[in-house]
Amino acid sequence: MGHQPSINPNQLFEPAEARTLLERGTRALDLDFTPIQFDQFLTYLDLLLKWNRKINLTALRTPEDIISRHFLDSLLLLPYLPETGRLLDLGSGAGFPGLPLKIARPGLSIDLVEATAKKASFLKEAVRRLGLSGINVFPIFLGPDPLPNLPARPWEVFLSRGVNLDVVLKALEGYWGPAQRLLLMKGSDWREEIEKKDSFLKKQQVEVERTVLLENPLAARQWVLVILREISPLNLGKQSYYHDST
Repeated sequence: MGHQPSINPNQLFEPAEARTLLERGTRALDLDFTPIQFDQFLTYLDLLLKWNRKINLTALRTPEDIISRHFLDSLLLLPYLPETGRLLDLGSGAGFPGLPLKIARPGLSIDLVEATAKKASFLKEAVRRLGLSGINVFPIFLGPDPLPNLPARPWEVFLSRGVNLDVVLKALEGYWGPAQRLLLMKGSDWREEIEKKDSFLKKQQVEVERTVLLENPLAARQWVLVILREISPLNLGKQSYYHDST
């Protein structure tokens, strides 16, 4: 078998085709973006493809996969977020879901926490190139202790995708209360994972408020949004209840 030349994913980037795919996906989600927002997504896509050739930002290498499985997956969270307010994205990686959400909803103030220095550098460059304000990048390692050296902010929502739940809850100690929510995007095995954490959740005084089935119109796959809340002192000792729409 002859040698097959490697394909440079950046050579596959056709802005017109990428815009068409993004427009189709956002229409399916009933989202109405401005030309500037579409331009920001395309700039973000271009940056991802170029940086991904040098550092491992994401395992997805083609514009189609990044748009359908990163951008649109992130945008599935929009109906469960406030129009304005502060969000904390723990373990942002290449910026998901925080950066797409910021582009889609400029009124949100978002803090991105990412431990890997190279990924944090990418996030800072992306924020600069996209001309975004009201967004910060914190190169902080998520370990066995609460978040260090992070200014206390009135975050309404915490987000995390792909980070161990124990680590996330430990990181948030002292930063949240009953009025705030932690949103987790999980696969079909979410229930088993949460049940395994049952004793830990009780110790942390955290419960599942509800779950919601999310469907990506382009990637033909489903997520389960698990929404956690800290139990109010008034509800301690009462039976836990959550609405399961999955």
